Amino acid sequence: TCKRAGITNHPTLRPRLAELVLQFSTVDKLATFIGPEPVIRIIKTPPSPTIATSAPSWICENDLTYYANNKPHLTCLRIGKDEKLRQRWCKKRATSEACPQTCGICCKDDIQWKFTTNLGTKKKCAWMKGKKNRQDRYCEETLDGRLTKLACPETCNFCFDPVQE
Repeated sequence: TCKRAGITNHPTLRPRLAELVLQFSTVDKLATFIGPEPVIRIIKTPPSPTIATSAPSWICENDLTYYANNKPHLTCLRIGKDEKLRQRWCKKRATSEACPQTCGICCKDDIQWKFTTNLGTKKKCAWMKGKKNRQDRYCEETLDGRLTKLACPETCNFCFDPVQE
């Protein structure tokens, strides 16, 4: 937790929060930070028995099984399509925990995810970065079981501003 790691939820620490948490984590786990600010979900790759050559990866994504107030029509994606709904529901802790992208808590491309292009090749989000024609073609598509703009929110310009209390 933040207290155990000696981290507060201070706004100036938020950009480095994920990096700091990963330094204190030793096993694969979901870290949840509860306080005056919304919750961040960090999924850390488990350490390998060999010496690591790169930093641990983490994914910031909406929970596709979440329904606000147990209403099937109030998914994270639906809440994100209506700014009034987003302003209302993202102030609730359960929604901000389940929908960090929609609630503007984080916006990072999933560097592990790959999708299959029309030509049958596997590509990552970075392949579309800065290429408007590729973004127009793939960002609204569900590819390999995932909506591309949810896997690549930075690249697809699908980031939200944080909801203010």
